[in-house]
Amino acid sequence: MAMLAGRMGSIVQDQPTVFTIGHSNHSSERFLALLQGAGITASPTCAPSRAPRRWPHFSRASLERWLADAGIAYVFLGAELGGRPDDPELLREDARTTT
Repeated sequence: MAMLAGRMGSIVQDQPTVFTIGHSNHSSERFLALLQGAGITASPTCAPSRAPRRWPHFSRASLERWLADAGIAYVFLGAELGGRPDDPELLREDARTTT
């Protein structure tokens, strides 16, 4: 049996617990503090590779770098978790972009 401790208190568990989090408008430092406070050791994501304009520190490359520096594993699972499809025909008309 595993035990997790963090700001949420102690959780005794027989099975792994999955936490979800969105980056919101947090700085990378605040986001990292939230992950570490919850005892997160790995972060799977389906985020696109391009950087959000307003939050470039949440691009795939940036996340991978600063999470690794903090000892948190980063795993991109876009296809497995349903990230944005590469085929524009699979997108709604209002979600398509021109290149």
